[in-house]
Amino acid sequence: MKLLAIYLAMLSLLLLQSLQAQNTQVQKEVEKTIQSLVEYSVDKNLDKSMSFWSDSDDFTYIADGKQLNFTELKQVYSDYFQNREQVKIISQSYTVHAINQYNAICIWEGTEKVKMKDQDETVVNWIATLIMENKKGGWVITHGHTSHF
Repeated sequence: MKLLAIYLAMLSLLLLQSLQAQNTQVQKEVEKTIQSLVEYSVDKNLDKSMSFWSDSDDFTYIADGKQLNFTELKQVYSDYFQNREQVKIISQSYTVHAINQYNAICIWEGTEKVKMKDQDETVVNWIATLIMENKKGGWVITHGHTSHF
């Protein structure tokens, strides 16, 4: 009986270590994905920026009270890139919760200075909740909700 208890305890520890390693890997991959999304957005690369968003029928993104599908979000990005003169990321942070090796929730917060055409530079803060899925091409956002303040 003692031998069985020791075996089960060791097996539990090994399983826990494996899950922690998987969570760490998911966290690193999701953070790298968000960092790439930011880089492409700063560079105004519409196609690369949109490659991180799921182009599926069930995709939905909510920003400041508006619900958008993939096509609508792409248009918002396009308009933003055309009218933005300058952006400087002041701060950003991520909290990633791995659901499993293929799904995660990312809480992303940040502050940036933005200069739009014919407007004064403004400081923009945001917080976003992103539901992400690891597909064959990498991590993509399948659902998101962002608030700006």
